[in-house]
This record gives sequence, structure tokens and C-alpha cells, in this order.
Amino acid sequence: MTLFQSGGLVRQPTAMRIDRLPLDAAMQAKLRALAGRSRPVCLSLDLSVALTKRITIPRTTPALRARAVALNIRQTMPNQGAGLIWRSIPAVYRDTQVDYIVYMFKGAVLQQLASDAQSLGVTVERMVIHGVDVPSIWEQRPEAARQRAFWLTATVLGVLGVALWSVVSMERRVASLGETSVAGEARIAALEERLVAMRAETEAGAAQQNATLMDLAQFNMQSRRLGTFTALTDTLPNSVWISELSFTGNSVLMSGFVTGDVAEIVTLLQEQNWAKSVRLEGPITYDSYSGQNRFDLGLQIAGTEEVAP
Repeated sequence: MTLFQSGGLVRQPTAMRIDRLPLDAAMQAKLRALAGRSRPVCLSLDLSVALTKRITIPRTTPALRARAVALNIRQTMPNQGAGLIWRSIPAVYRDTQVDYIVYMFKGAVLQQLASDAQSLGVTVERMVIHGVDVPSIWEQRPEAARQRAFWLTATVLGVLGVALWSVVSMERRVASLGETSVAGEARIAALEERLVAMRAETEAGAAQQNATLMDLAQFNMQSRRLGTFTALTDTLPNSVWISELSFTGNSVLMSGFVTGDVAEIVTLLQEQNWAKSVRLEGPITYDSYSGQNRFDLGLQIAGTEEVAP
């Protein structure tokens, strides 16, 4: 199936627009006219048959916006959106927010439409939203896209393999022609090694001193980070769970979850004499699964001369 029906050499399906559901006699007649053709059929559903919803979410990365749209649908639709299939597009961009238009369909309605078309002798390959550039809302063979991606990757790897084999063959020929000059180059390299050894002995003292200074600086940095770990452990209450923590110089970035108010965590850290410039690095999101608020915080570690005794 994967080898001979990968979906790479098939003709484009015949598109047919559906502007009302359930199918009336006129639409059934149009579908019946397509029966018996070799090409599959793509049903293009009009926007009028979709449930349209407009939502506003924070302006973040596209991946986080998609998760925010899904969370909004599950929180606002009956039964947490079970059985719904939706596609969303951004409509209006603001400074900190984005308005999305969400087109929703019942999965059972799409499956019934495919069954009705099948009873009329028409094989539906996929269903799309007419005039909207979004992925298909229904596919007869969802694995076809994965198969096409597999064969595209295999083709690229095959081309790279042939190119690599050609380069390796050429390099072998060059290596065989250059073997006669290797001996002379080896003699020159031996003399250069002696010169390098003499220079290395001269520079050894300076290198050792620099290494000692670097080790001392690294030790001071690591000891400060250990102190910051200890201070965070003592400062943050048990209701806070830190999932990610990173250091870059004197900057600390952390992500975590808290069952209470995130503003209390910010205020608590601002009161510490070892922390400064405490700030939120992104919007506060609510995790409905765990019932906690997720946050991203950043702060600067105060220098030793800035920390009051």
C-alpha cells in the first residue's frame, strides 16, 4: 500500500461545491452525475453550512494561538466541543490581541455527507471549506499525506545519497593522486611541529594562568547559581511548581505553574534583596487540565555589591 499507492501520481479530484445540508434533490442529482468517473471528488462546503464563531486571543506565536483557539472552543461549546471539527483563520491583528474566525462542523454530519455521496456512487476523497485556505476538514485516507511526506523524504535522501557517493568517489581519486606528495609534506610538517613545540613551551605559562583565571570565574558563577537555587527554594511557597529554569549570565528565566495568583509570586520575588527587575515574560495562561495558572518570569541576579548584608 505504501509503495504502490503513495498518493504521489494521482490526478487532482473533481471539486463540487455544497451550499446546503442535508442534500436536496438538486445537489443529489449533481453528485449522481459524477458517479462512475475515474477521478475522486472533493466536496467544497460553503461557509453558510458552517457554524461561525469569532474569538479574541492574546497575540503570541502561531503554535500557542492554535492551542488558545482550541482551549476557547472546549470551554465555550457544549460537551467541551466533543464531536466538532473546526478550522480557524486570523481576521484582525491588534497590538496584544488577535481576532480569529472559527468555522465548525459536526463530525457526524461530515461522515453522513460522505455516506450519502457513497450511496449515490461517488467516492469523496476529502472535504474542504470553500474560499478559505485551511487544511481539509475531512479526508477518506488521512494517511495519504503522511505517505506523500514519506516518499518526498525518501527521494531527497536518495538524491543526497547519490551526491555523497559521487563526492566520496572523487575524493578517493584525489587522495590516490596526492599520495606521492604526502611524504614531502610530512617532512615539512615534522619541522613545523618542532617550531610549534618551542612556541608551546613559551606560551604554556600564560595559558596555565589564563586557565586558572577562567576556572576561578566559572567557580564564582556556579556558586552564585547554587545560591540562587537555594534562595528560590526558600522563597517560593509549596503551591508553586517550576517546570523550566535557565541561567544566562545574571539573567534568570523560569516557567512554572501556581494554584494561586501569579502577581503574589512576582511581589514575593521583588521583596528579595538578591533579585531585581522581576517581570512577567509572557501572558498568564490557565491550564484547565491541572487547574493551575502557567506563567513565565524573568529576573536579574543582584551583584554581590548590591545585596544588603
